[in-house]
Amino acid sequence: MRVKADTFRNNINYLVNWYIFLKFMGFCSVLRMFATN
Repeated sequence: MRVKADTFRNNINYLVNWYIFLKFMGFCSVLRMFATN
């Protein structure tokens, strides 16, 4: 049970990091789009 809880927490951390990464990439692409105009 303990190991399952740890893997669940690791999966949540992985998803959160992925979500932050995607938002950061989208933000950079928007900034680049404004910079080129």
